[in-house]
Amino acid sequence: MGAGTDRYERFTATEAYRTGRMRKAAVIAHLCSPYLGGSARAADLGAGTGIIRKALEDKTGNPIYGLEIDANFIVERGRMVRGDVLSIPFASESLDFAMLNHLYEHVPDPGEMFRETYRVLRPGGRAYVTAGSRRAVIEPHYRLPFLSWLPAGAAGTYLRLARRGSSYDDIRFLTYRPLTRLMRSAGFIVHDVTEQAIDDLIRSTWGAGWAAAWGWTRRLPNEVRGALLRTGSVLFLALLFYREFILDGAAMLYGDDMINEGYQLRSFGVDEIRSGRGFPLWNPFVYGGQPYLAILPGPVFYPSSILYLLMPLSRAIGWTFVLHTFLSGLFAYAAGRSIGLERVPSAVAGLAFMFTGFVVSTLYGGHDGRMFAMVLIPLAFTMLERGLASGRFQWFLGLGLVVALQIFTPHIQLMYYSSLALSL
Repeated sequence: MGAGTDRYERFTATEAYRTGRMRKAAVIAHLCSPYLGGSARAADLGAGTGIIRKALEDKTGNPIYGLEIDANFIVERGRMVRGDVLSIPFASESLDFAMLNHLYEHVPDPGEMFRETYRVLRPGGRAYVTAGSRRAVIEPHYRLPFLSWLPAGAAGTYLRLARRGSSYDDIRFLTYRPLTRLMRSAGFIVHDVTEQAIDDLIRSTWGAGWAAAWGWTRRLPNEVRGALLRTGSVLFLALLFYREFILDGAAMLYGDDMINEGYQLRSFGVDEIRSGRGFPLWNPFVYGGQPYLAILPGPVFYPSSILYLLMPLSRAIGWTFVLHTFLSGLFAYAAGRSIGLERVPSAVAGLAFMFTGFVVSTLYGGHDGRMFAMVLIPLAFTMLERGLASGRFQWFLGLGLVVALQIFTPHIQLMYYSSLALSL
């Protein structure tokens, strides 16, 4: 039994599936309306049930054709053509617009599919491609965590154990770069509209809390934000773990020691800087006064502390925990890759490190510096391994910068222990 049957085939017959198709049609209409109206010749390639094609036709008033290889799968049969996307039965340069909705993973040769799509489009024509990633946390067809990360045989065993299906041989997800390379090699110029879709639809789809979180990421440089979107599995888990903090704009995310002392020390420093007096050298509010900057009363010079000046301090401290939970997964993954592990075991190592008690327990006391120093340990080992393997100076320079960041956390003990381990 193929991967298109079992749980997924049963789901396609439900009202929930139809509702989901209608929502996707609304998104496509929002993003692609300039290319679907008027006299445009448009087609939904791999149209499946035909529900999206019919909904878009109703919205635009323009005839839209559908192509589907499995006649038994079609529900809305109007203007549906039976055919294979690897040999599209349309004349060359006959379409203005083509849609490929979550199709490539079901096709034996996605490269040929994109070449065929390019062939049937007129010069200046466009294609709208929605595509899942092999690194998705929840596999979209069978709704099982990390299913698409596994080799086909192991994924089939997983399906059978979960009683969701019997084989995963017919689904072949790719990651972002290999997929976009296939598109470009077919002749397409690739424009990623993921951020536009999120900008336009996140508030109405997920609510104001997630819209605010996305708004914060929009302040990051384009390259950094793009990388975050492509590391969505790790980011998703970090956001999910901290969802109550993220969605509640008044919530804090730290415990006893931060409340008793750390918050006050940070607040004093932030107030002094905002008043224009700069970094304070002396704190007159503790006993009869004591040095401030000289004792590094927190991550004063650590990069993420810039958030203290960009938002309320009670929220900024929490967001530094969210950020470093995310970074812990990325850095541990990078460390696994640097010692020769394949992607899947490296990802498992990254996810395990993200939520190990050694890291997560820092939340209870609000020990942000200790968490920051721990998160940097796998990055330090990555720099060292890469430097030893390549002999290139920049990796050792990076190692020095990581150790410097550990000093600024300022959890000196962990910097000392990790430096000892690096020297072994």
